[in-house]
Amino acid sequence: MRKNFLIAGVIFSLCAVGLGIYWYSTARSSGNVLRETEPSVTIAGKIIHVSIADTPALREKGLSDHEPLAADEGMLFIFPTEGTYSFWMKDMRFPIDVLWISREKKVVDMWQNATPESFPLAFTPKTVAMYVLELPADFATHNNVRIGDMVSL
Repeated sequence: MRKNFLIAGVIFSLCAVGLGIYWYSTARSSGNVLRETEPSVTIAGKIIHVSIADTPALREKGLSDHEPLAADEGMLFIFPTEGTYSFWMKDMRFPIDVLWISREKKVVDMWQNATPESFPLAFTPKTVAMYVLELPADFATHNNVRIGDMVSL
């Protein structure tokens, strides 16, 4: 009898773990998992959930070999000092908008709809920036983002 309870307990535990994994993966792929702890940026009244690239290795990798971004996703590159940081589309699978942002958190330049086919062309801002925000292509157009707009980081 005790053996039957033990077997039933193990089966129940495995089912509970399996259901939990299934629920989490289903919710994650549909975007229904709570995202309060993920870093975010606000621009043009839109909240963008971002991956942070704040080390040389992460900045070099960027979105290369990444799946396409959802409408509310992006990557925020954080540099230690202001500079004219160039970006290219090496190993990219989808087009993006690139926004250069000053230390004061103001959009100082942008390149819209940079395509993977543009590689090896590098996109360089006209002025210094401390942050770069990569967003889905046409985000800037659809949300009326302009040079001079403020960004909440």
